Amino acid sequence: MEGNKYFYKDPSGNVLPLCHPSQQKKERLFYQPLQELKHLGLIKGNVQGTNVCYCINKNNWSKMNEVMLQFLNQDTTKENCW
Repeated sequence: MEGNKYFYKDPSGNVLPLCHPSQQKKERLFYQPLQELKHLGLIKGNVQGTNVCYCINKNNWSKMNEVMLQFLNQDTTKENCW
């Protein structure tokens, strides 16, 4: 984890680096989506010193999955425009 600032912890417990802090542009590209996912409650971020380790919030992820499946399984054969 040396030199990295953001990490992802998968369900198996593996910790994967998301980006290196020297890559400022790439870091900004990762940071905003992570903040949005955290704001929605889909991921959790744990601060470990100067690092942040993210993992999936399983309960909220399952709820979002249900919502997305309902949306994607809509009957698109009918015209729903005004």
